[in-house]
Amino acid sequence: MRPLVAVEGDDRQFRATWAMLCRDGWTVVGGLPPQPAGRDVGTGVHAEARVDARLVHAGVVDSPASAGEALLAALTGAGVLLHAVAPRAVLDLLYQDLAHLGPLEVWAAREEQERQDALATATTPARPAAGVLPPEQQQILRLLLAGHTLAQAAHRLSVSRRTADRRVAAARRFFGASSTAAALRAARDQLGDAPRRLPEG
Repeated sequence: MRPLVAVEGDDRQFRATWAMLCRDGWTVVGGLPPQPAGRDVGTGVHAEARVDARLVHAGVVDSPASAGEALLAALTGAGVLLHAVAPRAVLDLLYQDLAHLGPLEVWAAREEQERQDALATATTPARPAAGVLPPEQQQILRLLLAGHTLAQAAHRLSVSRRTADRRVAAARRFFGASSTAAALRAARDQLGDAPRRLPEG
């Protein structure tokens, strides 16, 4: 099956994907075929095209015009490898069109993917459907409820202070609490057997 690949990463990631396709036996040629003036992309392309079954057109999509060229290349039956740097609205429309022609792979930039993952974590609803505080968060809150400092709790659990901090922050989000003290009060009610001594505030 011909590759339909969009790489949203940097040029190095695009070149690495190009090399991978070549290793897999594809004939990758640089440049997208320009769309003839006045030609409707969806008309007559299949009848005129004689495409090598292993051909992949590789090029940069940085505008609506180059997005049209990428779609035209795919309509001829060739594969496409796209360095996708156009505005998001342009790429989304192109991806929708390409997805009608075959399985489309979109490889996001590593940094962008990490940012999206972090954003998804930060915007997770305060209370998951299960409604049960995860065990690692229960452990840290039990120790804080017992009067340990965060540093002491981290030491007891053999985790870094930063990891302990993240677990407390996750527990605050879980309970929708604006402070650690408020999260501890909520945790005491849920955990039941935890000590009842709470910090002020």
